[in-house]
Amino acid sequence: MQPSALLVLPVAALGFTSAADISDPTNSQLEKRKCFKTGEKYGDHKGQAQDKVRELCKYSFKGYYKKGEQVTRCYTINASKNVKYTVGLLGPNAGSTRYLGEDECYDGLHKDHSWRRNHLRKLLPVQVKYANDKHVPFLAISGNHGTITSMAKMRGGIEIWLEQLNSVDIAPNGKTARFGGGILNKEAKEALWAAGKQAVTGSCECVSLLGPGLGGGHGFLQGRYGLVSDQFVSMDVVLADGSLRTIDTSSDLWWAMQGAGHNFGIVTSVTSKIYDIEHRKWAAASFVFDGSKVEQLYEAINDHLLKGGTRPVDVIDFSVFFKNPDVDPDKVRTYNVCAATLRRVNESQPIVLFFVMQEGASEVDPSYTAPFTVLKPLVSGTHQGTYMDLPSWIGISTDGPTCQKTDQVKMHFPLDLQVYSPAGQRQVYDLFASATRKTPALNASSLLFEGYSLQGVKAVSSESTAYPFRANNLIAAPEIMYSPAGPDLDREAIQLGTRLREVLRQASGRKDMDTYVNYAAGVETVQQMYGHEPWRLKKLRDLKKKYDPHGRFNFYAPIVA
Repeated sequence: MQPSALLVLPVAALGFTSAADISDPTNSQLEKRKCFKTGEKYGDHKGQAQDKVRELCKYSFKGYYKKGEQVTRCYTINASKNVKYTVGLLGPNAGSTRYLGEDECYDGLHKDHSWRRNHLRKLLPVQVKYANDKHVPFLAISGNHGTITSMAKMRGGIEIWLEQLNSVDIAPNGKTARFGGGILNKEAKEALWAAGKQAVTGSCECVSLLGPGLGGGHGFLQGRYGLVSDQFVSMDVVLADGSLRTIDTSSDLWWAMQGAGHNFGIVTSVTSKIYDIEHRKWAAASFVFDGSKVEQLYEAINDHLLKGGTRPVDVIDFSVFFKNPDVDPDKVRTYNVCAATLRRVNESQPIVLFFVMQEGASEVDPSYTAPFTVLKPLVSGTHQGTYMDLPSWIGISTDGPTCQKTDQVKMHFPLDLQVYSPAGQRQVYDLFASATRKTPALNASSLLFEGYSLQGVKAVSSESTAYPFRANNLIAAPEIMYSPAGPDLDREAIQLGTRLREVLRQASGRKDMDTYVNYAAGVETVQQMYGHEPWRLKKLRDLKKKYDPHGRFNFYAPIVA
């Protein structure tokens, strides 16, 4: 994809002409507009920063700005906890790029310029209409949650970043909140928690609320309240024709937006249910096993946690296969695993890491941990904290390796399960071990197994939304990760992910393959992502023909109309 072409519309809206004009301080366009990039850090004081900018760009800050003149944008927090903050001015005035403190960025300037978010909401329909007129593809991005290959079909188009749409407005009655379409899970949770509230969000902090939410959205609180999409009350959506509409249960499109929403529009905001915090305390127990305990571990999970699909509402478990920390040391730091102990394990064999988490407890109930303690893990540990601590315990917080941007390729090959097959877990473990031993370039890969509580999910009728797989109890997700090294390694990676998933499917005894669309690799069929019932697929395709007949939203797990 061509970066300048991808960013032309969003950047033009900020008063510049292309991405290059912002990134290159010597660019003639910048000189003409008296813009510059200082590259300095000014700490946490807004006044000191602006004084420095006034000094370096004399007349840029002279006088008062008219409403709508100043444009701001926050970028990713870097390792030194500073935020790259771009200030641009329309008209004859100039702008700058500078570094401001994290607190100022999020607590000060974002509030001062809330009008900017409203402007962007109004601008999105214009961008879509422009792209349609010019026959240019476009792709809206909120939180980078997807690894599906269909996004690679986006070429020479417009990338529309929604990161500035990160507001949270709690209703006076405290029962709903309006979330901006680009808000991340961490941002949403922190804003609600400060107000004594919580909501169903995705588990990973650096993923957006709506990216996974439009595909259903699993999360820690789903046992209480259902999927992320089950919380939707209304939403503002830019449709394929560029119109901006507010939809709710009275719209025929509402059904599709709860499970297949990526196919139908750009959501600029959503009003969702929120709840009083019922249990602030959470606890977790962690265990590390070598490969000899695989069958016993998953048999114990079936018997003592899953319980035939009647898992306790307050209990969640996660497990993961990964290689020795000598190969992948980040895993040691992520999961607080003792590296010295694990070095006793042959580095050619994967390690099995298992967590059980309990809501409303300062210590996980021994009845849930005893079946795993008797298996004599290599290492075990405990964690106490609040709901806000869960992502850091399992390595999916914003400062964990999962959320760091790297040059590595990452693909998921998901499969829903009803119950674990201990024999199947052994087969997939052995295949993973032999494949990564044969091809060390794939050593960063892992297999994730997610066991959420289910009561809230199953309480919603499967026919009432486009999310198709409410009856399933578990999510398995082989994750193949490697540094790019050409098409041969790409093919080998896809083959391994496909084989791992097929081993799990065969061991399950199920004919059909159900896959979580938010983890999809891109090799799945429409039926495998959106359901096997003919009526369900017909309804989706009919809605696709009605609302997106030209396939403008066909870059993420597309429904072929």
